[in-house]
Amino acid sequence: MVTHGYDKQGYPVWYLVLEDVLGDNLSYNEQKQRKLLRWLIQFTEKNIRKLIFSTRKVYSISLVIDLKSLTRYGNGDLYRVVYKFLQLLHDHYPEFVAKQLWINVSWWYRSYCRIYSMVFDVWSTNQIVVFSGQTKTIETLFKYISPAQVPVKFGGLSRDYDEDFHQSNAEDIVSEVTIKPDSSQRIEFHFAKSCSVLWELRMIIWDAIYDAKFVPDTKGNYITHISRPRKLKESDEPVISEGFRLNEPGKLVITIRNTSSKKKLLLTRVQVISPRQNVEPEPSLRGWLVESDEENSITS
Repeated sequence: MVTHGYDKQGYPVWYLVLEDVLGDNLSYNEQKQRKLLRWLIQFTEKNIRKLIFSTRKVYSISLVIDLKSLTRYGNGDLYRVVYKFLQLLHDHYPEFVAKQLWINVSWWYRSYCRIYSMVFDVWSTNQIVVFSGQTKTIETLFKYISPAQVPVKFGGLSRDYDEDFHQSNAEDIVSEVTIKPDSSQRIEFHFAKSCSVLWELRMIIWDAIYDAKFVPDTKGNYITHISRPRKLKESDEPVISEGFRLNEPGKLVITIRNTSSKKKLLLTRVQVISPRQNVEPEPSLRGWLVESDEENSITS
């Protein structure tokens, strides 16, 4: 269980990841079940103190419960510990959990909850409760949490100790573009003066050709190939992070071609650093146009 980032309403996000190995160790072992429950309560008490004394004045959280590692049926003891934990939250901290996002939920578990209504009895009627299967997990997370705040592990761009893009910035702008099968998108960042620019790209499961270049506004000046076309595969790093120093006005052109037979979601964000500011970006220099080889263009 960890805390990471904020959702679109400014609530801190807690991630609870359940695994099969816990279910095996907890089966028919009440002592270990009580130990896990006490640990969850200790984690909650410790992090609640941070919320109460924070400058954000936020007294609710969003709880993401990941069931991806629970690959088989028969983790009843582990589920009962989680239900007990949620019941304690409801009894002692009413309305503390604003949202519960259950992700990577298997089909049999969703049916189980609908039939027996085991989960809904312990939650407030004012709370948002969402169950999402593996194919809809990323879509569900991005609906409530900005991709800039979602950890890389769950399909987003946020990384621990990221020195370039700060995860504490809940308003970080991320462009989401859907690329159709066997088509390309060209992303253009326009700059009116010299500066340093950082960018990040992510496609959920790479299967694309990527290249980046700088095109100066002055005719006759040389085009700089920052990254020549290269094939990106699933085994490559999930996030492309690159930077470039612009010595004159021009545009940064990034091209992504989806070579697969399925449409893909592309995440893009940029940070501009002026010569006089080595940390804070200059918002007036930010802006991009996303085009494709299709009839309709997308503008952000």
